[in-house]
Amino acid sequence: GYWSTEELFFMEKEFNGPPCDAAASDPESPYNVASPSLKVAEWRTPTLVIQGDKDYRLVTSEAISTFTALQRQGVASELLFFPDENHHCLNPQNSLVWHDAVLAWCRRFT
Repeated sequence: GYWSTEELFFMEKEFNGPPCDAAASDPESPYNVASPSLKVAEWRTPTLVIQGDKDYRLVTSEAISTFTALQRQGVASELLFFPDENHHCLNPQNSLVWHDAVLAWCRRFT
């Protein structure tokens, strides 16, 4: 979410300002129309959620909340968590696990 990252440029550029601006409360604001959290009840796509705990742009709580929302609705989903990785999987052993999981997911759902 907006408040859990330091990467604000793209959101503010594409959504015409921060969510605390008065314009963001407009029902047609991108913050109210395009937020994935407003569409959780419609999520049906099998989803592999991958998270590195040292990723400070996409924080762990976002991954866990996404996974939990999918699980609570019975949507096929898995959480692959790397406590020692960031946004990219840099450890060679973790990279093998990442690739094995992604390829297995693709074989299962494509």
